[in-house]
Amino acid sequence: MDRIFTTDATLLIIVSRRALLDSSRRRRSRDFRWKRGRALRADKSRMSAEPKHEHLDQAPDSDHHSLPMKTLLIVMMVWIGSAQQRSVDSRPVILAFGDSLTSGYGVPQGLGYPEQLQKKLDAGGYSYRVVNLGVPGDTTASGRARIDRALALKPAIVILELGGNDSGGLTLTQTGANLEEMIRLFRNGGTTVVLAQVDSDLDKPFKELARKYSLTLIPSFLDGVEDNPKLMIGDGLHPNAEGYTIVINTVMKAIEPLLKKQPLPR
Repeated sequence: MDRIFTTDATLLIIVSRRALLDSSRRRRSRDFRWKRGRALRADKSRMSAEPKHEHLDQAPDSDHHSLPMKTLLIVMMVWIGSAQQRSVDSRPVILAFGDSLTSGYGVPQGLGYPEQLQKKLDAGGYSYRVVNLGVPGDTTASGRARIDRALALKPAIVILELGGNDSGGLTLTQTGANLEEMIRLFRNGGTTVVLAQVDSDLDKPFKELARKYSLTLIPSFLDGVEDNPKLMIGDGLHPNAEGYTIVINTVMKAIEPLLKKQPLPR
């Protein structure tokens, strides 16, 4: 945050100095034109018998002296607003990376599992920031294709919930290869990977990868939810808000051993 304020302060000084220099140049130019015009009028009046027009000899408008101050005030207001908007949340990131079950499809904003997980973490005294990168319809292939954005967040933990949409066009071998590549990339960046399995048909790649890389595995992401119509929206595939409350309990049980309680930022 110090770097941001230092950079903005430097920019403020530069812009302000430029504003002052521009104003000073305009003032000198205006004074020069006024003096030259006055001299020319004096010469002309001596050559003719006509009286001078006093209003032509008035000094230039002094309102320009207020321009630098106005400019400074505008720049300062912009700088303060920018600094406030760019304040940095330094808490470690828990990344929810998945498909529609992660994005919160079918429930009002704020009631998906990542948002409810954030509230549960806050209530438990865990200083983490949950980021939702769920995309409806995502497969392991499309998740792998957009992983750069996820890696850029440098998450401490990623909950990798993908594979449920693969059955339409990807083999189990391809699903496993995509998951493994994502696991490798996240781990290379220092991220702890948690696998969240949705479909029992994905047992083979999920269990093999969890065993191979010693990963935490959530074997049934929708445990206690998917068989209860009261906890699902009308399509029977996605939880409602109450259903996601159960999902986050499942998720929290899996990730809590990985969490560290940290002082909340002041």
